[in-house]
Amino acid sequence: GKYRFNNADSLIILDCDGRSRFVNIGEMADFDMRPAAQGEEPRLIAFRGEQVLTSAMISLQHPDSKVVYFLQGHGEPALGPGSPVAILADYIQKQNAKIDVLSLASTDAIPADAAVLVIIAPKFDLDEREKAILSAWLKLRGRLLVLLEPGSQTPRLASVLAANGIVPRDDRVLRTIKLPFATGILREVTGEILPTTEFTRRLEGTTILFAGATQSLQLEQELAEKQKIRLRPLIQAAEEFWGETNYAPNQAQGVRYDDGVDHGQPLTIAASADRDGVEDDRVEVQTSRLIVVGSSQFAFDASATPQGLDFLLSSINSLLDRGKQLSGVTAKSVTHFALNLTDDQLGRIAMFTMVVLPGFSALIGILVWWRRRT
Repeated sequence: GKYRFNNADSLIILDCDGRSRFVNIGEMADFDMRPAAQGEEPRLIAFRGEQVLTSAMISLQHPDSKVVYFLQGHGEPALGPGSPVAILADYIQKQNAKIDVLSLASTDAIPADAAVLVIIAPKFDLDEREKAILSAWLKLRGRLLVLLEPGSQTPRLASVLAANGIVPRDDRVLRTIKLPFATGILREVTGEILPTTEFTRRLEGTTILFAGATQSLQLEQELAEKQKIRLRPLIQAAEEFWGETNYAPNQAQGVRYDDGVDHGQPLTIAASADRDGVEDDRVEVQTSRLIVVGSSQFAFDASATPQGLDFLLSSINSLLDRGKQLSGVTAKSVTHFALNLTDDQLGRIAMFTMVVLPGFSALIGILVWWRRRT
């Protein structure tokens, strides 16, 4: 009839306005096939049904893929085989978006088909021409995601962000922890997602561990009011953390919070800026949008977590004007573990399950029978 497929296939059929898409059940999970060599069933590693179905529905509703560009030329991680951000790039493509690289050294403008520009961990700064290109694009309804590398000196990039109300601070977010014989410094930051936007409301209560260095962000509300920019914090550091301004490593005197010198709570580490937007997130308008995170290592494969990837995908979907429909849709891992028991422990378990439990049940039955007889 209308759909042509092999009866042996296990499929889910999606249809929208005369366009159809087949989703094979086998695509909805990742399996470890090694047990099959011993004649056993493959083992489930991760369930990705939500991700696969979402991608299929997006491709039906939006047949034309949008292009997400990754900026290159300033020490950012490369894409392609062996990329340190391969997981993030793969998930973006599975959201029915194309990815490509962009070098501003060979162009005088951001490509017209650029739906989103992503800047991850730049080690070197923009030059004046690149700064002008990026600034002009942002004012003309550009969509930009920036994951900062706190150890890099990038004042021109920082000035582009500051012109849109988000100022990277010269600090490091950290806290101290009590150890048995000393006080330790914890530099891996626990961030709490705030329900301040349509897409972060779906992630409310989620925490993200930011590996590596993290810097805080200052939101310039006075500038925002003058230029009709809506600023919102997206992630806030957990209560015990502060922004240390004297953050040189291996300090002999240690660190402590100095009021008036260091940056205290509330401590923003991710924020968004919408230029010429509207107050209601449910209304989609073509507006300039910027999302900045004061850390970048959490986007790399080596430090990626489901929560961090969910936030990044949700941010990109928001920049693609899909924020109302989509939140994080990463594959959900299935945890497997084995119990290594000794022969003595196995014997006790067998005794308990084969003798004690049946004997106890029999005793209860005898007591009930006796009470009824008497």
